[in-house]
Amino acid sequence: MNFRKLSIIIVVILLLAAAGVILERQFMRVNNQPSGQRSQPVAALESYENGRFSYRLQYPSSWVLEAARQDSDIVTFSNPNDLSEEITVSVVDAKMEAVIKKSLQLQGESPVLLGGVPATIGFKQEQSDSRPFQAVYAVNGKRLYYLMGRSDHFVEVVGSFQFFDNPR
Repeated sequence: MNFRKLSIIIVVILLLAAAGVILERQFMRVNNQPSGQRSQPVAALESYENGRFSYRLQYPSSWVLEAARQDSDIVTFSNPNDLSEEITVSVVDAKMEAVIKKSLQLQGESPVLLGGVPATIGFKQEQSDSRPFQAVYAVNGKRLYYLMGRSDHFVEVVGSFQFFDNPR
């Protein structure tokens, strides 16, 4: 391999690592601050609680909540004014972690906490989209919880995520 190709590969790896560090720091800054002190908060927030899977989170009140049924295993929050902006929360059997991780094809993965549970956050940037696709996933009990989507509010929504009780 010639020196030029090796240099390009090293630069790409460093850029991906730097992007992962920046994303993790941004997530941790929001996740570790009391809700009243978050930087650039959303003007108004709505709360969503899923009793079946024992979690709650906040999302922009101007967004639309889409779920197949109450306490659904897949819930999508979307911006009706910008259809490219949405966040989906999915809950599956923890045995699906490797399959989900492989299908997400994330870059710049970093360890974080999701509702106090060890998790992984990552992203992938596609040329056709101005916002990166972001995802965070964690195993809690026998379930894998993963949040994914493209949104300027991804960090705030993920930072508000909380588990309550013990998942069944």
